[in-house]
Formats: sequence, C-alpha cells, structure tokens
Amino acid sequence: GGVQRRLHIDRDRIVLVCNGSAAQVGVRVGATAPDRFAGLVLWAPEAEPAGQLDNLGLVPILLVAEGTGTGAAAARATLAAVA
Repeated sequence: GGVQRRLHIDRDRIVLVCNGSAAQVGVRVGATAPDRFAGLVLWAPEAEPAGQLDNLGLVPILLVAEGTGTGAAAARATLAAVA
C-alpha cells in the first residue's frame, strides 16, 4: 500500500530471509502468500519445514547450512523433500 509507494519498494524483489528456528516461520509466511516474495533464504534451519514446501509454488529457495549440526541435517532433509 502506501508504505510500498512511499519507499519505492519493488514487490518483485522482496526476499524473505530467516535464520535458525525462524526458518520455520519464514516457510509458513512464504507458503501463506507465495505471490508476495521473489525468494526465500533459510539460513541454518533448525528443523525441516515438512509439508509446507509444496505451498511455495515456484518461489526460489536458498538453503544455507554449515557443518554437520542440526541446521545442516534439516537443510539436507529439506532438499530431499523438494527433490
């Protein structure tokens, strides 16, 4: 609305970036309104966003995980669910 016009926000370039446990929330928000985001970045997700990835449609997802901890395991599980 007014904020987007006043700040010249290009809706086609909004990317949702979420870290850790917020990755679950990011996927939920992205799945609720996939037409509002140009992409989704999940940085070291703490859990697999099971069952919600299908609702994202064609929204590109970048998974970033380091090492072999919980975030890396969740990223691998997410990749397997998408593939």
